[in-house]
Formats: sequence, C-alpha cells, structure tokens
Amino acid sequence: MLRRPGRLAAVERARLLFTATGLPLERMARLTATAAGVPYAAISLLDADSERFLAVHGAEAPAEVPVDESMCQFVIAKDALVVVDAPQLSARARAAGLHAYAGYPIRLDGAAVGAFCVADVASREWSAEQLDVVRDAADLFTNLLANDQSASRSTLAAAQVDTVLAAMREAYVAVDHGGRILQWSGGAESMFGWEPAEAVGRPFDDLVAAEQSRAAARTARALAGHRTDQPARPLIWARHRDGHEFAVEMALSTTPGPDGPVVHAFLHDATERMDGQREAARHRAFLEALLESIDTAVAACDAQGRPVLLNHAMRRIFEVPEELGESWDGRYELREADGTPIPKERIPLLRALAGEEVRDLPYSVHLPGCSPRYFRANGHRMYGADGETLGAVLAVMETTDQVRTDRFKDCEVAVARILERNDDPAGIGEELLSAVTDALEWAGGALWLVDEEAGLLRLTATCDRDGAAHLAITPQSLARGEGFAGVAWERARTVWVRDFTTVDMISAETMARTGLRAGVALPIRSAEHTLGVLSFFSTHVEEPQRVLAALLAGVAAHVGQHLERRRAAGLAAELARSKDEYIGLVGHELRTPLTSISSYTDLVLDDPELTEEQRELLTVVARNAETLRGIIASLLDLAALDSGDATVRPQRADLASLLREALAEAEPEIAQRGHSTIVDVPPSLMAQADVPRIRQVIDTLLRNAARYTPRGGRITVRLADDGPEFVALTVSDTGMGIPEADRSKLFNRFFRGAGAKEAGIPGSGLGLAISRVVVERHGGSLSLGEHSGPGCTFVVRLPKA
Repeated sequence: MLRRPGRLAAVERARLLFTATGLPLERMARLTATAAGVPYAAISLLDADSERFLAVHGAEAPAEVPVDESMCQFVIAKDALVVVDAPQLSARARAAGLHAYAGYPIRLDGAAVGAFCVADVASREWSAEQLDVVRDAADLFTNLLANDQSASRSTLAAAQVDTVLAAMREAYVAVDHGGRILQWSGGAESMFGWEPAEAVGRPFDDLVAAEQSRAAARTARALAGHRTDQPARPLIWARHRDGHEFAVEMALSTTPGPDGPVVHAFLHDATERMDGQREAARHRAFLEALLESIDTAVAACDAQGRPVLLNHAMRRIFEVPEELGESWDGRYELREADGTPIPKERIPLLRALAGEEVRDLPYSVHLPGCSPRYFRANGHRMYGADGETLGAVLAVMETTDQVRTDRFKDCEVAVARILERNDDPAGIGEELLSAVTDALEWAGGALWLVDEEAGLLRLTATCDRDGAAHLAITPQSLARGEGFAGVAWERARTVWVRDFTTVDMISAETMARTGLRAGVALPIRSAEHTLGVLSFFSTHVEEPQRVLAALLAGVAAHVGQHLERRRAAGLAAELARSKDEYIGLVGHELRTPLTSISSYTDLVLDDPELTEEQRELLTVVARNAETLRGIIASLLDLAALDSGDATVRPQRADLASLLREALAEAEPEIAQRGHSTIVDVPPSLMAQADVPRIRQVIDTLLRNAARYTPRGGRITVRLADDGPEFVALTVSDTGMGIPEADRSKLFNRFFRGAGAKEAGIPGSGLGLAISRVVVERHGGSLSLGEHSGPGCTFVVRLPKA
C-alpha cells in the first residue's frame, strides 16, 4: 500500500502544496499540542522511503526518518486513527522518551499521504476530546489540500461532470417551450423523489424549483441557447418531494422539437459544492485572519516577482501602504549580516523565487531616520499541481532585541574587563563609552562625575563613534537639573528622550550642529548617592526600549560599583595609614614612661625594708607594666608587618626541630596546668620559614592551647606533609572551644571571645592576628580546622622547602 503509484503521486502533490501555501505549520502544531494537552505534536508526509517532517512542536526532530523506523507508516497502512502505547512504539520513538502516540491520516485525492500526530513522554489514556482534536487537525489539512487543488481542476471537473451526466442521463429532464416536463430520467427520480409518471406533464418550475428560485429557473430556460454570457451551469434552489430544499446545478441546452424548442436540463446536486465553497471561504478567511494576527511578518510574490501579499506585520516593518505596487522599491535599504548592502534583485523573497535555499537568513533593514532593525528570513518557492512555479513566500522574524542583547552580553564582559583594571575613571572612560556605543550602534556617549564640593557634574570622558564630532561642543560642567545629564542627576533615575525636538533639554542650535535626535541618561548610583551620569546619544528617533534600558542600567551599576570600590579602597588605605601612624606614635610615646615605671619599680622592689603588702603591690605594678609593654610591642610589630617596615625572610628550615624546641620550652606551663600532650612529629621536615617569626606563631598557638583549656586537658600537636607543595602543623586542644558566632572574627585585631572574658583569662587579642599575617607573608595560611568534641584545632600550612 505504501508504494502504490497513485499514493506516491499524491504525496508529491501534497508536498508541493504545503511548500507553496506557506502555512504557519509550526504554530498550528503548537496549537494542536496545547489543545490536546500534550508536549509534542508533528505534521509529516510519508513517501516510499522515509517520513518527512513538515513541522514539529516540543522537540528537535530530524528532517526525515526511514520508513521502517517511523510511526507514520502504521497510520498510512490503517488509513484511520492509530493509538499506540510504549511497548508498540518504534525503537526510535522509545529512544526519544515517548510513551504514548496518537496519529490521524492526512489525505489527498482519496489517498493517505501523511499524518498529524501527538505524543507524550508519559503513558496515558487518550480521551475522546483529545482524539477529536487530532482528527480535526488532520481533517483541516485534508480540506486545505483539496481546496488548493480546486482552482486548477475546476474546468476539467466541469467537463467531466457534463460527460458523465450526458452518458448516464442521470437527473436528465426535458422541458417543452411552455415549461412542462416532457422527459424525466431515473436519475431525476432519485434526486427529486418523483416517479416519471408523476412528473411528466407537470410544470418544471413548480415541481423542481423552490419558490425563491422559480424566476431564476424560468430565466435560465428562456435564455438557454441564446445568451453566450449565460453561466453554463446556473445554480438554483430545488425542492425534493419530501419538502427539503437543496442546491442543484443545471446544464441547459436547446434543440428543436415538433411543437417548438425543447430545453434539455442536466441537473447535479450541488450541496457538497456549495458546502465546499463555504468551507473553503471559511478556511481562506481563517488563514487571512491568522496571517494578519501573527507577529511573524509574511510576504508573497507571483512567478514574475511582483508582490501579491504582505501581512500587517510585514507592512509595518517596511512602512508599505495597503495598496501594493508592482515592484519592491521603497525607502528602505537591506543589508547582509556583515553590513553589505543587498541589491533589490537579491532580496530574500526573490532569492527564494529563484530557487535558492533561504533558511534562517540574517539581514537588517535600514529606514531613513531610524535605527537598524534585524531579522531572520525563511522562504520557499511555491509550485502548482503540475509543478509550475506559482511564486514564492517569505516568513520573517524580527531579532533586533536578541541581536542587541547578544551584543550587550559581549559589551558587559568588555566593560567588566575594563573596570577590572581599577584605573582612574578618566583613564578608562573613553574605552568604556566606546564599548557601549558600539553595542548600541548610537552616535556617542559621555561620562560625567559628581563634584560634591562644587555641586556640579564634571565631564570626565566622551566618545564619538566612527570619528564624528557629535559631542565636540559638550559643556565641561552642568548644574543639577541643567542639560540632559543634569536632569538625570536631579531625578536620580533613567531619562530616555525619544526625540529631543519635543523637550527643552538640548537647544535647537546644538541639535542642528551635532545632528543628535535622541538619547538616554543613566545615573551612576551607590546606595543613596548619585556618583555620576552616563549619557548616550543617537542621530535617529529612538523609541524607549525596556530591555535596552535594563541592560544600560546594568552597565551603570557596574560603573557605580567600580567607583565605590575605588572610593572605599582609598578610604581604607588612608584609614590604614592613619591607624599605623597612630599606633606607632602611641607605642613610641608609651614605651618611655613604661620603661621608667618598670625600672623604678625594680629598684624599689630591691629595698629590703619593704613590707610584705608593699612588695605585693609593687609586684602587681611590675607585672601589669610588663603586660602593657608586651601589648605595645605586639601593636608595633603588627603595624610594622602591615606597613612593610618589618620583613619576613623565609628560608629552608627544619620545622620538626623548631617545633620540638618550642614544645620543650612550653612544657613547664603545660605541666603546671595539668595538661597531657600528644606529639606526632617526624624526625625532620623541611619547610620555607623565617625561623624567629614561625617560632613566634608556634609559641602563640601552644600558649593559647594551654591557657584556654581547663585543668587536666589534652593538647595534640602534629606535623606532616600536606600534598606535594605544603606541610601542615596542627595544634588541637580540649578547651572551651570557639562559638560559631565568633569564628568569623577570630583573627580580627583585639578580638577576644566571650568565654575568655568570662573566665578572666588575660590576653590582648593580637596574637592570632599577628600569627595569620606572619604565615600569609610566607605564602601559607592559618585557619581554624575541623574539630570534633570540646576544644578547637588550628592549622598552619607552609610551603615545602
């Protein structure tokens, strides 16, 4: 059945008709899928070798599938609705994840040529309503194919009808010059319900014609054989014996008779024809309404390339009037994707007419006084039933927003890279403006920064695209609310002016000299403050575009963050310098009196006549003075490390030996507090270390472990390789631990946890801060490691030697 010549010829005619009509097949597939409540729908034709997909909704599909792998073959073979569950699906369908399929044949000339199908990734029971949707969709295409052939077949069909009726004498009636029936065939009896004996002798108009058509029937008989312009087959409303009325077509001819002329009427039931005409008219109206309502622009031309159809979307793009001309001449210019102008004879529709492949073809449209718009076109040549070229059709989808969005993605990357350099705004301003104006394809831009002391906007950088001098007369400063950028500063929001001639922001003289027509100004914000304004200008009228405004606002936000980071970095550097200077000053100023206090306290303590109470008080003074001197030394040490005055010189050193020395010196304090130790240290492990500095870090960690662990605790010290490049020193204890809330502040200067304060453990809160700086200067890290149970673990990582 699949390879019957008649069916294969019908498949080829269907393919040509689908190509020529340019129907929005993908949209119709989507509508059917939505109506049926499934994710997938497809329209396909099946020839002798493969299933060819005309439209697919919901998935990517190959252009064709071999017959033995297709589901359409079963629909064609059955020539009726086919419903299939997962076990009966083809291997290809199962591999695509399908579990349910329903397809209905599309027919042409009585042969099944393809299928309209829907599918689901889940098993399902199809409802009658869902299957009706598939059936109605397939029937719609069957009717469309039949109607598209009707025009080319009408003349032949009429001749065939005449021949058949004359040969079979079906519904033949002979009428005399007075209008009475002389002869009544069996076909007439079948059509009207009257037997010959009942009909002969009765008036034709009364027996056959319905009341509203009797005058028309008399006129047709009277003019038969005399009027060459009389329709060959007039239509009248006839009446059956049972009273129902229907349309009939009459073929009339006149011959001489013994008593006058005899009119021979061959009558054909035209109900289906009129229903078909009404259905075709409905389909045509549907298609016309569909083409006018869709956003896709559609154009068609005849075989000579003359325009015959432009829907509303296409007329709006090219500003074409309702009345089409004889050619494609207009005010527009088309350009290739690379900007090369397209001559009129090479426009996409005429290329499709010439037989070229026009698929997803990018091009742009340029109208005077307007920014370019970007499109992608798909076109096909249209063929008649006998294969002759009827014309071509082109569908166009606008991609302007997508093109600009893609350009702006690249622009945002370029802007981010420019801002990463952290240069002065004046140094990067022109480069930044150039990146944005190139993406916009606008004339130029300007960067303004707020001078808070003067209360003015200062012009920091400008960019004129393509070397034009559009911004040559821009003022160097603006007050709040003055000029285009000043208005954006005052309003603290984006200002888009589609046409400067309609607002009082730029003088007519300036517009005349610069050619600027539209612009957008965006405040550069930081929290509640406006740091500056970015303004961009076009020589065309530019309608506000929400997507474009959002993208530009993103660029302004990047610039604002950059300016705020520079400002914060400057403030932080200034604060650090001031703090270090203050600490150095305070440290040096305190050292002298502390030295005196300590010296004189030591002298007094040597007096043998001191009472025990006096000696105890002086001992407290000496101890606190020493503590304060240690804090000052730590502060000066930390300030020196931060400023670079104190250097760290790592060199090859045995970290294991250094660690054992530190443990030996810390052992008395550890033993005094009743702690036990677990030491896991190899005989030797070389690392890059400034020995005094790393010893300082080890002493701090061991001292903290001993002091912050309740009596009788355990301290564990381990040293081992940590990968191919580092060694790791870990110091763990079973002490009071560090609450989660304190962990982020643990290495801050002067920070001491609440537990340490409550326990009255002395300390300055500088030991860990200094230790981290020292370790990081070695190219390593000091961090709080994972720990189970009470206490905590510190991990020092240093580069291997």
